[in-house]
Amino acid sequence: MNKKKLLFIVNVDWSFTLFRLPIALKAIDLGYDVHILCTITDRKEQLETLGLTVHPFLFRRSGRNAFSELACVFKLYQQVKKIKPDIVHLVTIKPVLYGGIVARLARVPMVVSAISGLGFVFSRTNTESGNVLLSAVLFLYRLALGHRNQIVIFQNPSDMEKVIETTGISKDKVRMIRGSGVNLQEYPFQPEQIGIPIVVMASRLLRDRGYLNLLKRPGYLN
Repeated sequence: MNKKKLLFIVNVDWSFTLFRLPIALKAIDLGYDVHILCTITDRKEQLETLGLTVHPFLFRRSGRNAFSELACVFKLYQQVKKIKPDIVHLVTIKPVLYGGIVARLARVPMVVSAISGLGFVFSRTNTESGNVLLSAVLFLYRLALGHRNQIVIFQNPSDMEKVIETTGISKDKVRMIRGSGVNLQEYPFQPEQIGIPIVVMASRLLRDRGYLNLLKRPGYLN
């Protein structure tokens, strides 16, 4: 009996090992033939040792050249047609957009799209170029989330509401989770220490997100 084939399409290997590897390993335990297609840094050997079939593929973090992006979609289509997955699991923005479109063209039976954030495009709409880019991205989202057998996973309620509102995706397709989670065996509970508390700020220092964005809120430091 042939195993069902699960293909993860993600932007880069190290991100996959941090946030999605346990899902892949569980799928292997359940009898799936698990593949991953992504940009490779230094994790290929680790992933192959764990039982995954690795397909190197270059996703550029930014891309304003329409011809190179179309070429990326075409190459992705060729790879998916060659792998012939029963399920594709798409993670991060470009894989969700390009992979969602390709999955429809390649007639992949089922798609899971994990949207952990919408990216800077949705927060920079105060310029003409920003609005044009947003319109293009929304068009791609409508295409990418139009598979008839698809589940779209969100980690943020506002992201979910925005995508439903702007793309018209059915609410039956969406699922909300709290986050990717962590392995509690690697981060065990520790009793609170006595003495002066040590405060650690875990934040991204970005102009339009993270702590720098909080500083702009009225009364935040009062």
